Amino acid sequence: MTTKLIKKEEMVYQIVQEYLNQNRYMQLNDVVPYVKAKLAKKKFNINETGIIAILSSFIKRNIVVEGSKLLKEDILTVPKRNLIYNYIMENPGVYYYDIVKKLNLSSHVVRWHLNILHLFNFINKMKINNHEVYYDVKINSEKVMAIYYISNEKCKNIIECLKVNDHGITKTKLSKELSMHLNTISKYLDGLEKINLLTKKKLSNKTLYFLKFEQLSSLLSK
Repeated sequence: MTTKLIKKEEMVYQIVQEYLNQNRYMQLNDVVPYVKAKLAKKKFNINETGIIAILSSFIKRNIVVEGSKLLKEDILTVPKRNLIYNYIMENPGVYYYDIVKKLNLSSHVVRWHLNILHLFNFINKMKINNHEVYYDVKINSEKVMAIYYISNEKCKNIIECLKVNDHGITKTKLSKELSMHLNTISKYLDGLEKINLLTKKKLSNKTLYFLKFEQLSSLLSK
């Protein structure tokens, strides 16, 4: 397995693997006596407190998950799950229906595999604009949010319009120039503000929005 284990952990892990391969669920109260009995037969000296500590460590590291029959090392051996995982790695911030559409998989299959990937800490998820988006656990949420917005087609159009109107532009003018509802413009401007791509200047009767060109270049180069 990919996670490095010490000798005692390796022994307990092999017994847990045997236990789960019998189509049983990982429940600490049931697994502890099973492991204890197996170790006694092997004359391997780990007391109950030590067994619980090792199993708790496995759970904390997502090597096993309570209530599951699975082991982390087996998660990506399922072809469809591996396909979904790799797609998320290549497209951080991708949302659920995009995965369904692009991979041509049924919604319940995608939902099931996403839940397993999340349960075993392969992926994280967060909500942006009512979309649940998925990304690698190694990427921070701020970067995911930035990727989401600068990859969104409507945001791209807003950004291009802001580039042209570098003297500043109002929401109303953006809405007219892009034939986009004012509420939609507001939603995406709020998003672009969150990722620090905009500045705004309040005048007596209007608010002008400006694109931060250097910040945009920095995000696009990452």
